[in-house]
Amino acid sequence: MGEQVPVAFVTDPFTRDAPGVLGVAETPPMSPGGVTFAVTATALKAPRVLVVDDNRDAALSLALLLRLSGNETNTAFDGEEALTIASDFDPDLILLDIGLPKLNGYEVCRLLRLRPSTRPVVIVALTGWGEAEDRRKSAVAGFDAHFVKPLEPGALHTILTRLGPSFVV
Repeated sequence: MGEQVPVAFVTDPFTRDAPGVLGVAETPPMSPGGVTFAVTATALKAPRVLVVDDNRDAALSLALLLRLSGNETNTAFDGEEALTIASDFDPDLILLDIGLPKLNGYEVCRLLRLRPSTRPVVIVALTGWGEAEDRRKSAVAGFDAHFVKPLEPGALHTILTRLGPSFVV
């Protein structure tokens, strides 16, 4: 086999028409007709973010901001819907309000932590509830972080930066 050479194909930052691609180009030995080039590439998975808030405008606005920044997003507007969508959507991050109808955010987080498929997901409380007791309950329920709305400028960027370079805002 030939030499393995890393290659990167980057998404057009203005149109985002195609996903970014990283891969390895393999240069096989010379063939009688000349050099042949075989490229195997793996598409990068855009980070998936589930935004859960009973305030539809807030949820849709945040999802739009995240989507425009290159993330794949989905929204839910109550606790039961959040559980259903989380199962189907396979998020990397869930931004979860606590004061939700049907099931509150604490209950949703606890249930997500019980499921093998959603146990490793990063779950961040994004809520209007900011008292010490609210933060304690968040930790007990299994939240990875607790932020109070409205988010301060740059707070969302901080959250996503801590998750790694694949998250973008």
